[in-house]
Amino acid sequence: MNKSPTDRPIILQNQAGVLQQILDYVQHGYDQYVSGILPLDKLEGFVRKMTLKYPIWHDKHARSRRKRAGLGNVVMILYQKDAEVYWWMLVQRGDCMDAMHERLVPTEQMVVFGCRLTQMTRKTQNKPARTWGMTHERYEYWRQTIIDAVRSREPYRMLGVLVELYKTPGFHGCRVQVGKLATLYRGEVKRASLTKIAPQPPTRLGYVRRLPLQCQSVRQVIRRQRHTARLSGTVHP
Repeated sequence: MNKSPTDRPIILQNQAGVLQQILDYVQHGYDQYVSGILPLDKLEGFVRKMTLKYPIWHDKHARSRRKRAGLGNVVMILYQKDAEVYWWMLVQRGDCMDAMHERLVPTEQMVVFGCRLTQMTRKTQNKPARTWGMTHERYEYWRQTIIDAVRSREPYRMLGVLVELYKTPGFHGCRVQVGKLATLYRGEVKRASLTKIAPQPPTRLGYVRRLPLQCQSVRQVIRRQRHTARLSGTVHP
C-alpha cells in the first residue's frame, strides 16, 4: 500500500542540522534553491502540493540514478520553530528540472540563520572548501554587542554575550570569525582595565560534529499540531 506523502518528509529540530544538510547537498551539485516560511497549519497541504509537483522525496539511490540519466533532482529541508515552518528546496539541474517555475537563486547567495555559504582554504588543504560563515551584518552585530557589553562594565552582561556567541554553529568560517571576535573582546577588556573581573571566553569554538539528525516526520508534527489545536479549542471555545 502506498504511504501518504506526509509519512516520508522529516522536519529537522536544530539549526546546525539544517546547515549541515544544506552544505552536504551543495557539495553534491545542488547549486540553486528557493525558500520560504509557512504557518504550521499549512504544512500538510504544502507538502502534498510539492510532492505532486517535484520528485522531492526520492532516496539517495533514486537521486543517483536520475543524475546519471541527466534528469536532475530536487530535495527539501524543513525546520520548525514554534508555529512556523522554514523550508528550503535545493535543485540539482537536469532535463526535468530545467522547466521548474520556481524563482530559483544560486546557492552562492544563500543566507540561513545569519550564516552565508562561503569558500575558505584551511591550513591542511590546498583548495578552498565550502563552509558557513556569519554574514557581514551578523558579524557587525556581534562586534558592537561585545563592545557595548564591555563598556557596561557588568560581568554578568559580558558573560551572557560570550555564552550566546559561543552557541554559533562550529563550521570553519564561523569558528574563524568567533576567534576574531574573542580577540576583540580581550582587547576591549584590557583597554577598560577589567582583566581581573571580566569573564574569559572559551579557548575555542567547538567543531560541528556529525551526529544523527534530530528530526520528526511531518505526520508526527501534524498530529501534534492537531492535538494541540483540539486542546486549545476545548479550553478556549
